Amino acid sequence: YRNYALLWTSQGISLLGDRFHWVAISLWVFAQTGSALSVSYAVIALMLGPAAVGLFAGVLVDRWNRKWTMILSDIFRAVLVAAIPWLMGTDIRLVYVDLFLVSCATAFFRPAMLATIPQMVDRPQLMPANSFMAAADTVTEIAGPILAGLLVQGFGYRWAMYADGVSYVVSAAILALLTAG
Repeated sequence: YRNYALLWTSQGISLLGDRFHWVAISLWVFAQTGSALSVSYAVIALMLGPAAVGLFAGVLVDRWNRKWTMILSDIFRAVLVAAIPWLMGTDIRLVYVDLFLVSCATAFFRPAMLATIPQMVDRPQLMPANSFMAAADTVTEIAGPILAGLLVQGFGYRWAMYADGVSYVVSAAILALLTAG
């Protein structure tokens, strides 16, 4: 299942990058503001997108080309995440808006990705395919914060953001290799 392997790989890379920016943004906002409440605002901004656009995102994704929805969502997220270091030096409220937009793009990416899996594998392989996707998510939840902490400690917050931006670009490039079928 070549297409599934490509999707799984792109997601593993992207999810690892997501963990980098989740950890880095939390630490960075706290370092800049000294406020746990400000960190909460950042986390809320990352959660609001699916609540705000999730209902109609799924409907639109069903009408759009799923491959291109995923690619464009990744590119959009790459640009937004890479802008965070500049925004941190400008106005923290802009960071919250940026994070909200990242979560909105994710609200389009996720249903496109989830709806694509059943088209990539035979029905008897659907449960294992979904399990492998969930396993990638779990592994990145464990490894990502550790690697993010090391990256932030060694190179600073902005490099964790850039690493996430690169993860989206790599994911989009891998997704571009998907074939119809």
